[in-house]
Amino acid sequence: MRNVEVNAGGVIIGPGRRIVVQTMCNTHTYDVAATVDQCREMAAAGAEIIRITVPGLKEVEDIRMIKEKLRAEGITTPLVADIHFSSETAIAVAPFVEKV
Repeated sequence: MRNVEVNAGGVIIGPGRRIVVQTMCNTHTYDVAATVDQCREMAAAGAEIIRITVPGLKEVEDIRMIKEKLRAEGITTPLVADIHFSSETAIAVAPFVEKV
């Protein structure tokens, strides 16, 4: 097994690196307002990476809106799409997150 580093929006994860605080939203991704609120709270609490579930293609537009709203507020915490077994969804959401 290779030891590799991964860059998630400027946050480097890997062997020999410091432990990174990451968390995951427990809101429904289609509830953009609730997810943005939760991301805002997590970023303020010190989360360095925020994971958001993307169960299918219909949530891709939600992720785009979530990121747009967060960045408009100056919240730059990297977003990671948590994909549910769909390469098509992973490819579609990739432009809107820092890591899939």
